[in-house]
Amino acid sequence: MNNPVQRVDARFSLRKRLMMPVMIVLIMLFIINFAMFLRVNNSIDSLNQVYETSVEINDLGTGLEDLHKSFTEFINTRSDTSLEEYKKQYAALNRLIKYYNDKIVSDPILILEKNIRNITLNYLSCIDTAVEKKQLKSNEYKKYFMEAEGIYTHLTSNIRALNVMRFETNSQNYEVLYEYLKNLECFILAILVIMSLVLLMIVYIIVDSITRPLTELAEKAMEVEGGNIDIDIPKAKYQDEVGVLSGAFAQMLAGIRRDIAEIRLHAQRELEMKEKELVTETLLKDAQLKYYQAQISPHFLFNTLNAGQQLAMMEDAERTYSFLENTASFFRGQLRGNGAVSTIDKEIELIDHYMYIMNVRYSGEFLIKKEINESINDVSFPGMVLQPLVENAIHYAFTDWSEDKEKEIKIHTYQTGNHAVIEVADNGVGMSEEKIKDVLTGPVTPAKVSYRSGETANGVGLRNVRERLRLYYNSDKVFNIEKGASGGTRVIITVPISEQSLGVDKHLS
Repeated sequence: MNNPVQRVDARFSLRKRLMMPVMIVLIMLFIINFAMFLRVNNSIDSLNQVYETSVEINDLGTGLEDLHKSFTEFINTRSDTSLEEYKKQYAALNRLIKYYNDKIVSDPILILEKNIRNITLNYLSCIDTAVEKKQLKSNEYKKYFMEAEGIYTHLTSNIRALNVMRFETNSQNYEVLYEYLKNLECFILAILVIMSLVLLMIVYIIVDSITRPLTELAEKAMEVEGGNIDIDIPKAKYQDEVGVLSGAFAQMLAGIRRDIAEIRLHAQRELEMKEKELVTETLLKDAQLKYYQAQISPHFLFNTLNAGQQLAMMEDAERTYSFLENTASFFRGQLRGNGAVSTIDKEIELIDHYMYIMNVRYSGEFLIKKEINESINDVSFPGMVLQPLVENAIHYAFTDWSEDKEKEIKIHTYQTGNHAVIEVADNGVGMSEEKIKDVLTGPVTPAKVSYRSGETANGVGLRNVRERLRLYYNSDKVFNIEKGASGGTRVIITVPISEQSLGVDKHLS
């Protein structure tokens, strides 16, 4: 029975459990920092106000001094330059006076500032009248000049008094602000330290609640790795990712225990069936090998002996001797290769004896060409494989053949990497692509072993050779057939070269 798939509860996911405390602490830090920011800004504004009032008083005193100087110079000289300078300073001081507050106040400093503004306006009116009388060359300017001098003296004394009062007040405010800022700095630092500790504690608690189940799960996994699968996985407190992982691990262990129990129940039965199967397969493979190796043409011996009898009557005994010697060697090779392991050079030697017999039988119609790589001669090779290829070429490659064209069969051996390659090629009529595919993939039966279906096969067919090689090397890539470049058929056998294949006894008989 399949257990339902466990899913992560969104309320207890690791992401949410980690993010929530961090977000809460960050929000608290933001609120505290924002409040501190407002307090600091207020303090800075107060300091700026202290600085600005001091600057305004200094500017007023400087402007008043410059104006009175230019006014006195004009009264004394009545020059155009001094008049221009007077007008410039007059306008500058008039602009400074407009910045003073004219509302009703009760603060002594603000009252003094208001008085200074009124006195300054009287001073400006008085000097303006004096300058006007001076320009009209009226002696009344002296009266206004003396009055302006008195106002100027009174005004400067009031400005100095305001400076003293502002300085005392600003000093007190500065000390208060300085102490406040120092305390604020310590307070902010303390808040940051406390919030950092709180955040660290919260993160530690959350991480510990996550890592503890993981640690326990890792310990259980180590026990399972050591071979102990009879352990219990504790149920997780939260249905988060760790809880889902623990549940899945527990289900996996339960499944493993069930599978092992089933395997143990069927182990003995499967072992007995496997042993029987291996014995059956071995017997079947041995029977298949002997079946294919036993399909040598039954009337080939009759034809060979008949040719030897005719040759004995027509020629002298020397040629008969040579013929019979090759015949005997050929049959010895057949007997030696009937189920035994041979080598490439011994199989080629068997082809030489066979071709001698065939050329006697067919009056030398066939030309055998060999291109041999002697370095692979000792490579082990199944017996009676190459000769059937040559036999099939002789019987089926040269039908409807022109008498003017030579019947050629070529044996070529070479090495490619760690493989030995043997090619048997003819220049005959060739095979169609359909027929090649049929030979390479078709089933092997006693009635289908030749080049062409529908003909009686006198030799061991190509399917026979293909199947023997497949059984011997346990591979479908050993045997292949291709069309020749200039016609005919080319059979390619590619076999692996191993230390065992190079160690075959050369004196097999």
